[in-house]
Amino acid sequence: MRTKILILIPIALLSFLAAMAQWSPRVKLSPGSIAAGLNENMGPCLVACGDTLNVVWSDIRTQGSAIYYAHSSDRGLNWSNPVPLTDTTGSASFPAIAISGSTVHLVWFDSPNAWYKRSVDGGANWNPAVLLDGSSTFWPGIAASDSVITVALNIDVSTSNSEIFLIQSVNSGVSWGPEVRFTSADGRSEDPAIRAQGSQIHMVWNDKRNGNMQTYYARSLDYGHTWDQNMSLINGGAMSYCPMVSLNGTYVDVPCGDTRSGNYDIWLKQSSDSGTSWNPEKQLTTDPLTEAYPYLVRDSMRLHLVFIRWNSGAMYMKSLDGGASWDDPVLLGHGGQPFIAFTGCVLHTIWPDSGSIWYSRNPTGNCGSGTSVQEEQSSHSRGLNLNIQPNVFSEKTRIVFTLTGNGPVMITIYDLRGNEVAVIPEQGNRGLNQVSFNASGFPPGIYFCRLNASGATQTAKLVITK
Repeated sequence: MRTKILILIPIALLSFLAAMAQWSPRVKLSPGSIAAGLNENMGPCLVACGDTLNVVWSDIRTQGSAIYYAHSSDRGLNWSNPVPLTDTTGSASFPAIAISGSTVHLVWFDSPNAWYKRSVDGGANWNPAVLLDGSSTFWPGIAASDSVITVALNIDVSTSNSEIFLIQSVNSGVSWGPEVRFTSADGRSEDPAIRAQGSQIHMVWNDKRNGNMQTYYARSLDYGHTWDQNMSLINGGAMSYCPMVSLNGTYVDVPCGDTRSGNYDIWLKQSSDSGTSWNPEKQLTTDPLTEAYPYLVRDSMRLHLVFIRWNSGAMYMKSLDGGASWDDPVLLGHGGQPFIAFTGCVLHTIWPDSGSIWYSRNPTGNCGSGTSVQEEQSSHSRGLNLNIQPNVFSEKTRIVFTLTGNGPVMITIYDLRGNEVAVIPEQGNRGLNQVSFNASGFPPGIYFCRLNASGATQTAKLVITK
């Protein structure tokens, strides 16, 4: 028996070290920070668009707290110097961002105010701040799709009750409509996590209308003009808390923390038909320590989840079969609320620790062993640099790529089963090129765009919604 134990321990250790080796050493994104922090999981602080990563956080560097912003345009290899987007002597906190096209949308909390700011050139320059609400109780959430921007607010309507209100812009944040009350529950409705994709908007939140905190859900299929009825989505008879919602094609994933097993563990509820029907929730973690505040991204059948394990730090786990089975969690680093995103094969994470914001990347984490770091770098060195703008669309999008010389280009569209559904021959020119793609006759779903030019090939995912 002793011999068997001595053999098993090195195998487990080697497996753990192999998993950790995929993640790069952490990099500080907030040099000079004193007390930097992120949002809760309902408000994303890391968003990817093409090869560009956008990060926001709150930071105390002088007399007050300000919202800072940094970005990387090369999949996290190099980062811009962080810049403050708010008054450094103020009290701004809990930022969240969303992206539609080249416009970056930012909301944040400065009690009791909810503020908005945007950049129309991918974060290079920022417009003046706009006051959305002057009586907010908690931090706002934000979602963006096409030109429709939706902000979810928490407002106290009595001494013991907060409700969710929505405010929208239909012109990419230029102007805003009236504030509309969304929930009317006898209890607390709070921390709305909201996402948009095409004409769909999905929202989850903490709700105590039935006596204990549950995860509630609602959706709109028409940019927020009408909404389905509020529904209790996760209620195991105990406390369900801190949900977020992830959208990818027709898949909707809602992870949360739940105490039905005696302490907080991560549970997951899933829909494969845009929220029309739901599978039974599934328990993902069982550690005796509290595990909560999950954040999830999906790329087809690949799911990547980060969360907090109390007294340990930021954890990561993945599923390669749509959530049916999961790898064991891996510790990313000590600290608090993590966020995760992907660009092609590369995974990206951020989390706060010891007053700073840290970043780590996994160069093949979203593709597995099928794509190596050398293959990824080689594809870019040949100058293709393929991007889809927007990457989630209902009818038209642009296929954008760069070439090192003139010559023929072949663009092929495949469905999820690998069937060729469209072929677009083009004559490419040296430098930046773009081709319009009309998908009005295609059913909604996940597709792949393969670009072939001068012997080099690169592939990008398309998500078509209706």
